[in-house]
Amino acid sequence: MVAWAADFSVRNLDILGYLLPGFAVLVIWACLGTFSLFEVLRSRLQSRKWQAYAPALALVILLLPVFQAARNYKSNDHSQNYYVYEYGQAVLDQVPSGSVIVIGEDNTLTPLWYLTLVEHYRSDVLPVAWNAVENLDSLKNLKFQRPNLSIPARLTKPRWVEKFAQLNPRIPLFVQYADLPSDIEKNLVPQQYLLRYSNGENAQELKSQNQKQDIFLEQLFSRLEKKSDFDLGTEEHYGNLFFNWGVYFDRHGSPEQSFLNFNRALQIDQTNDRYYTALGRGFLKSGRIKEAEKFFLAAMELNPFKQDNYEYLRQCQNQAGGKPTSP
Repeated sequence: MVAWAADFSVRNLDILGYLLPGFAVLVIWACLGTFSLFEVLRSRLQSRKWQAYAPALALVILLLPVFQAARNYKSNDHSQNYYVYEYGQAVLDQVPSGSVIVIGEDNTLTPLWYLTLVEHYRSDVLPVAWNAVENLDSLKNLKFQRPNLSIPARLTKPRWVEKFAQLNPRIPLFVQYADLPSDIEKNLVPQQYLLRYSNGENAQELKSQNQKQDIFLEQLFSRLEKKSDFDLGTEEHYGNLFFNWGVYFDRHGSPEQSFLNFNRALQIDQTNDRYYTALGRGFLKSGRIKEAEKFFLAAMELNPFKQDNYEYLRQCQNQAGGKPTSP
């Protein structure tokens, strides 16, 4: 079971949930081992020769959990970790009253749900799960929450966003970046953490918004760069944030901004193979084969099961005149 969970997802931070049965088994074996040790010591301590050592042995056993607690407390103490809370507030503060935000990432959706539903912070904003737009029961719940909204149904996720905007032209609609068709993505305008759905802005206005977005991302990264107490979840979250903007700028013909944001993602989180692959592709496009190979090899080391990296490495070696690598 533990082996299955480990293979299930190297990157899935929920893996600890899958390992809970394994931890339970480990605790049982630890208790049995401690009991066996105790029985051995008790049989030895029946003789007066060993009775003098009884207090010392008991103290050692009692100090073991204290030692582990003292050793690991600092790294597991998140009582002052407000990154997710502050991030959720920042996302909600950037949108106007009555907005609808379609979110595809749990690390963003969960804090928005908590703030709006539990603390009633910006409760005028409606966070919508990306997967919910294809579920009729979820759509009924949205209609129950906001009776004034016209909720489309039986549409794919991208078409749902488009149809919702058409049916509710006065409702500000925001989405988290996702792989959307070009005819829908052209209506999305960068606005800090999210993309605002618009009925189309001219090229000059879009260029201006992209420039503002570039400044915002630079300032955000400068603030994050000074932090040294990120936990795994926070690293993954902000890494994905910059990675998504790298994809956005790449698709919109801005390779410099794209490469810059991929590099920011990697500086925040060095354990995600996608960031190495994205940077490798950037070097490959620019003809810097040696640099591309290094990043593809690093991505393969982190995730040896992703076939795309092997294909990219073959392209590198073919361009360099070398032999292709077999997976």
